[in-house]
Amino acid sequence: MKKAVNLVFVIINLIIISISIPAQTAPPPNFDSNKGYNWLVSQSRNGDYGNDIMTTAFAVMALKNVGAIDHAQQALDFIKSKEDTSKHCWPQGSCKIKDTAFALWVLNDFGEDTTGGEEYLRDSMTSALRDNWFLEVVTSNNGTCKISYTRGDNNIEKTVAVNQGKFPGCTGNFPNTFFNLNTCLESNLLNNNPSIELDINCNELGPSTIISVIYNSGSNYYIIKEATSSRDKVIIENGCFGNSAGGSCNFEATLYTNWILSTIGSDVTTFLWLRNNYDKLKTLDNALMYLIARDASREQFIIDLKPLQKNDGSFNRVIFDTAFAILALSDSGNIEEAQAAVSWLQTRQNADGSWENNLLKTALVLYAAFPDAVVSLPPPIGGEPPTGFCGDGICNAENLENNQNCPSDCPTETTEVCQVNGVCETSEGEDSFNCEQDCTCGDAICDSSESYSSCPEDCQSEEPTAFCGNGILEATEECDIDPTTETGEDSSCPGRCQADCTCAEKRGFPWWISIFIVLALIGVIIYYIKTRTSKPSEKPGLKTFMPKSPFEVPKTGYRPTPPSQPTFKSKVEDELEKSIDEAKKLLKKI
Repeated sequence: MKKAVNLVFVIINLIIISISIPAQTAPPPNFDSNKGYNWLVSQSRNGDYGNDIMTTAFAVMALKNVGAIDHAQQALDFIKSKEDTSKHCWPQGSCKIKDTAFALWVLNDFGEDTTGGEEYLRDSMTSALRDNWFLEVVTSNNGTCKISYTRGDNNIEKTVAVNQGKFPGCTGNFPNTFFNLNTCLESNLLNNNPSIELDINCNELGPSTIISVIYNSGSNYYIIKEATSSRDKVIIENGCFGNSAGGSCNFEATLYTNWILSTIGSDVTTFLWLRNNYDKLKTLDNALMYLIARDASREQFIIDLKPLQKNDGSFNRVIFDTAFAILALSDSGNIEEAQAAVSWLQTRQNADGSWENNLLKTALVLYAAFPDAVVSLPPPIGGEPPTGFCGDGICNAENLENNQNCPSDCPTETTEVCQVNGVCETSEGEDSFNCEQDCTCGDAICDSSESYSSCPEDCQSEEPTAFCGNGILEATEECDIDPTTETGEDSSCPGRCQADCTCAEKRGFPWWISIFIVLALIGVIIYYIKTRTSKPSEKPGLKTFMPKSPFEVPKTGYRPTPPSQPTFKSKVEDELEKSIDEAKKLLKKI
């Protein structure tokens, strides 16, 4: 009887487990990574992938990963042919920041020298963080510090007096333990020279000196770097990148460029500006910010990224976003989430092997999701590249290409609207793209090419908000149906959109059938037990006795709580707190 009852419970548990655990999605039978790589190389002639540096760069890296070195080298040669050798930027005649970064990416991966390109990017930066940058020197001695830097072709050295951590030669609306690096050395030094490197030499003050660089914005103070030595070199991270050299801050260009620079180990960085402007509700922002970051903050970007993944494994059901998410998830060790995203991409492959018949998306997917594929490719060939796909440089109306779904082939038509007069005339169509001479970030005009993320000085906050029930798919919503009009977006799960704008889990069969099967099995087993165990009634007073199995009572005992350790603040933190208190007092007086 006891064995039969145990059997009942085993069967019930197996049924419950089989219902609660969703089946793993197997790769679609028609998926073929080799076909994807063959489609990719079939779109190229002489290494040209859509006459686009970014697309060709992803093709180079994807092909190199699978050992197709001849194809990768041919594409690398195409990129090298597009260099403006006088400036070390790409493409020749119309250098762009993002294109230059992607060119440096592949050159570095093939062991080429990228020094000239990195210098071009450093010199092309725009000053973005125009708040306060302070130097703090913790010391009990009197003496001087020498601060050296390069401006243009000139090497400059300034001598700064320090009396027990105070700076008598530099005064202003800040504590005398803070030295304003933007004004005390020379007026607007940092504003006019983004990402400048300072060599701070305080050897005269002795070996116990502590040097700190502090960024202050409003009431917030950040220790950017701290050195427990009397000499240190510091790069002031106050820059961003525009679409072209010296242009207004552009978030996309800055994000991609900093990712590449971080990947190749460059000391040029815009991470501080990116951290102040990224959107944690966007997949691409979180994925690339994780790959850029080199401090403890990088884990937060993965924490923000993972909830953006849909039940089907995708991110926003967008191929581009999902591919970049895989790079971050794989790097961070989130293999299960990464594999779910890869499985979704497998279901999105076209019959010809491409993803959405798009060169950039296909190259990116192959690089991010299928770097270990076994491929068999024809040898590289020359001639004119084929046409008829997004990225071929032709706006093909027959393929329904337009400036929304294929902006690389179908750019928005523009006319010469820039009338250089020092005023950004947005009413005449001027913006920082078509009229950089008049329209810049910081001109107090939010033109059509600027946004809060790219230029918070000119544009007010436009933080995205999601409202469930308005019939519009926003942020992390999986679906959204307006209950009043019963209209909206539920293409991802037709008829299964719930009130909280998530898709109801779709089962292979209704839940009540599962319960019915369980109850029926229980009834059959009980009936079987009763029919098998029907015997003449036992004598009164006689019952089968089975002693209980002995069991061990878990031991308990008193475990003394370890004494709490006192917390100590570093000398720098004490000095910084004192300085901040003085700053707040001064601000109240103003």
